[in-house]
Amino acid sequence: AKKTWKEWTLNRIVQLTEEAQLSKPKLQRWLDNFGEQYSKVVVLLSISVAVMGPFLFRWPLISSS
Repeated sequence: AKKTWKEWTLNRIVQLTEEAQLSKPKLQRWLDNFGEQYSKVVVLLSISVAVMGPFLFRWPLISSS
């Protein structure tokens, strides 16, 4: 079976992406991982404050301004 141009191109893109990921310096991989974890924590904390803030800090649920 002969591969089409799109199949070959997609395979090549995947291969190049994997090679680029593996060739990253250790510090860059660590920073990528840290950034991913940091963003998850920030999103979770933001949601927690938005949901629990009015109950924990006695903020008004509806502003009267």
